[in-house]
Amino acid sequence: MSADIGVYWPGCTSEEEYGHYGFDNDTTSWANWIVEAVSTESVRSAVIELGCEALLSHTTEGVSDADVEWTTPDALVAAARRMAAFIANKDPRTRAILAAYRKGVIGEDPPDVEIDRDLRDVMLLGKYAKEHGARTMTISVKW
Repeated sequence: MSADIGVYWPGCTSEEEYGHYGFDNDTTSWANWIVEAVSTESVRSAVIELGCEALLSHTTEGVSDADVEWTTPDALVAAARRMAAFIANKDPRTRAILAAYRKGVIGEDPPDVEIDRDLRDVMLLGKYAKEHGARTMTISVKW
């Protein structure tokens, strides 16, 4: 099942939500990872322990703005950069994160390469939102 990844902030238009750069390849791996990360306590805890909880911020169809755990563009970029560094350094605390990511990978590269690519795309989403004046934001996932 494929997914669309967007960037969402209060008041954004649908053109802004999907007019971003990044995620030119496949979005399904990241969408699958978000589902695993928020629903699997060991993954969620590892993300939080590493100080990367902004990566858990997301919304999907049917979720009201009041129920979103918002982040800021700067926090999202910093969390993605931080997580990429932990993975590149093979920090053992990333094992659960990579195992969860591996479940949804459909690319041909190893999971650590794939997630690094997606984390760079997440950084682009944060940059895009900031350039458009967003003070708070989240990643939208549409199935």
